[in-house]
Amino acid sequence: LRVTQKSQTSQLSQLSQSSRESAAADASNPNPTPMVSHDPSCELYNLDITVPGAFALVCRCGASNVIPQPGPRKVSKVVATPCSYKSILDLRADVTRRRDRVLHEKLRTSTYVGAVNRQRSLVQVGVELLMVNHHDLAKEMFYQLALARFGGFSKGTVGGGETPPGIDVKPCIEQAMKMTDGSSGAAGSQASTSSSPSVTVEVSDTELSQMVEVLSKQRHMLAEYFSLNFALDEEKKVLRLTSLPVLLENHSPPPAGLPLFLMRLATEVDYTDEKTCFEGICSELGTYYASLPVAGAEGGGGGGGEAGERPYQ
Repeated sequence: LRVTQKSQTSQLSQLSQSSRESAAADASNPNPTPMVSHDPSCELYNLDITVPGAFALVCRCGASNVIPQPGPRKVSKVVATPCSYKSILDLRADVTRRRDRVLHEKLRTSTYVGAVNRQRSLVQVGVELLMVNHHDLAKEMFYQLALARFGGFSKGTVGGGETPPGIDVKPCIEQAMKMTDGSSGAAGSQASTSSSPSVTVEVSDTELSQMVEVLSKQRHMLAEYFSLNFALDEEKKVLRLTSLPVLLENHSPPPAGLPLFLMRLATEVDYTDEKTCFEGICSELGTYYASLPVAGAEGGGGGGGEAGERPYQ
């Protein structure tokens, strides 16, 4: 009997200590989660919040504080690099001028719900459930990031450790020219993700050489302002891409879109006018970085980089 009484006393002491620790933890928590009891007929009765769509259920029994609101999210602000070029300042001002304040606030406070298809997703804003074209949204985001980080990009090395390093530009562009849907302009930019059948076209060596020559002439400007580095072998007349800019940390553009990007960089950008040139390069970067990986495509190898550089896979 004495042993039983001592055991019970020990258990009561442990429970008391546990209760005090729990109470102390609740007291130190400025926003304790309320315990809510729902009626069995309520949609939120025994709710599993890990089930997709649980956020959309509504309490019908009158209970409050059903699902605790998430805490404030830490948003890292992109600070534009200092720049005295009027063309870049005008392009940045254009972005600010055409901003829709209502849409901006909705996107800033939205919560991702899930993907609908390759180009559209659902987001929740308060009680609204909105469908957004995440592909177009990503293109605009990367375009603005390219403008904001003009002249101050980190570099991501490409090439997978080949010797010499980098990717030969000419066969890369040739690949993009051989596989085309026959369209041009904006439609052609979606060739890497388009589901329409492609056709093989004849490639002129003269056209290829002209495209490579365009990039070769602009390589110093592209390297200085956009961290698009090209290495030219004067003897063999071979141009190799050695690095791409890092527009967003932990994001790498899909290797399958690189041939089309290089082709458009040589053919769709007007290098004769400063403002048009910078706008075109930023636009092509936005289109490429927003493209989605092709199903089943394998990425190329990424090489090592110096300080401040990233390897792209």
